[in-house]
Amino acid sequence: MFGARVRPLWALATDCIFLNHGSFGATPIPVLQAQSHWQREIEGQPVAFLGQELLPHLERARSALAAFIEDDPRNLVFVENATTGINTVLRSLPWQAGDKILTTNHVYGAVRQALQFLRDRYSVEVIFAPVPFPCQDVLSALLPWITPELKLVVIDHITSPTALLFPIREIITYAHSQGVPVLVDGAHAPGMVDLHLGEWGADWYVGNCHKWLCSAKGCAFISTQPQWQPLTHPLTISHAYHQGYLQEFNWMGTRDFSSWLALPEAIEFLRSLGISPSRHYNRSLIAEGGHILATALATKAHISPQVFMLTLPLPDDWQCHSPQSLHDWLWREHRIEVPIISWQDRLYIRISAQVYNELREYETLAQVIESRL
Repeated sequence: MFGARVRPLWALATDCIFLNHGSFGATPIPVLQAQSHWQREIEGQPVAFLGQELLPHLERARSALAAFIEDDPRNLVFVENATTGINTVLRSLPWQAGDKILTTNHVYGAVRQALQFLRDRYSVEVIFAPVPFPCQDVLSALLPWITPELKLVVIDHITSPTALLFPIREIITYAHSQGVPVLVDGAHAPGMVDLHLGEWGADWYVGNCHKWLCSAKGCAFISTQPQWQPLTHPLTISHAYHQGYLQEFNWMGTRDFSSWLALPEAIEFLRSLGISPSRHYNRSLIAEGGHILATALATKAHISPQVFMLTLPLPDDWQCHSPQSLHDWLWREHRIEVPIISWQDRLYIRISAQVYNELREYETLAQVIESRL
């Protein structure tokens, strides 16, 4: 049902093993065609479309997303990517010297830099809670760090370097019991796991649609609870400033709106694959492929339930190499695309599973790695 049979639905090069859906996603051809349709619609009469016809189409896309992630469409605005969304929230809040922000040592590198910017600009204190990897009990490691003196908790839903699934609902509930708002970096979550944003009540939840939701590039969202909407402004202030949360984000200036407008088609494509069967395939594949690779690396695969990614440590004698050199060797010599990650002063390899992948691809990667050991 999946694997080689569905790979022609993507525009991926036929001569490569692509085990890195987690970094930037890969847009299916039907979704690219939908995006192209919207680009032609815009360019047919740009003034009429952007000036008069755009908003109803944005509302259609917003409603489709809201139904998929179980949120109120009035909470949702579109941005280009999760990094933009995180920066949007962080730059909207009023900061004072000494304010404390809590995140973890698993924080995504770009978000770490955004927090560094706040530290440099406002003299806030950024606290990195040490959550071990692998970790069987994230709550026990994290909750003691959440105290009423914090101004904000910035937490991953699924960590980028280590592919851990954090118990977001419990973290949000506990932080709110301490009077602390929560910003969730859900870059990898939409499409991979069920989202119930209206039920969870994160103050802000930021997610990418171009990864596991299969949208075109440049499609992400911010979900903002109503009490924070008057304070949350886009990074680009434009004509709609002070006209309301949705209005400000709907128009930040001329841009290509096609990836947002094609989002309903991306969601429909995902449904056409079968959400439950495709998730089951990906979870089974990452488990089987992960164990094969872990055996080659003489390590153990610690797989987070529901996650289509797995991070494994590389051998000690590989630690002298740069991540880029190992990545480039795998691509240049073997046409295998897979990320090599530096985290906590060690090198790791992170594999992904998408429905176009097959077990033989992980077997090939394991054989290549074994040949170099």
